[in-house]
Amino acid sequence: MERSNLNKDKSNKPDKNTKNFNALKSQNEELKKLVNELREKQKKLETLAEEIGEAFLIGNKKGQILQCNKKAALLLNYTKEELLLKKISDILFNQHVPESFSRRQPDEPNNEFSSEQILIQKGAKKLYVSTLTTLLPDGRYQDSTKKY
Repeated sequence: MERSNLNKDKSNKPDKNTKNFNALKSQNEELKKLVNELREKQKKLETLAEEIGEAFLIGNKKGQILQCNKKAALLLNYTKEELLLKKISDILFNQHVPESFSRRQPDEPNNEFSSEQILIQKGAKKLYVSTLTTLLPDGRYQDSTKKY
């Protein structure tokens, strides 16, 4: 019996294992394509984040800093890597998020507020800033910060 006929039944059709293998192979190729597309989009977003004129941070409701740009790190005298290890409470002197805002759902209208904050730079120096905090659709918070 020839090797090419090993995975065929008597009716000359591919067997179930061959069909499953081909389906998995197709799914794998599709996933690889999606991963590559996501990587490209991530690169574009990171480039945009670095090119905007303001410092910004993205954090979650637990207070962890999930993303920041170099301007935010520079503003606070940290490296980007150091800043990503901090919590929001580590860099805010008087954290103030209105209670009504913190209970909002991401799909509610008016999911942003402006406030004046005091940030704590590396070395415990205080920095007065104006912030715009936005609740993102996925439940994370984004702060855009300007020095004054």
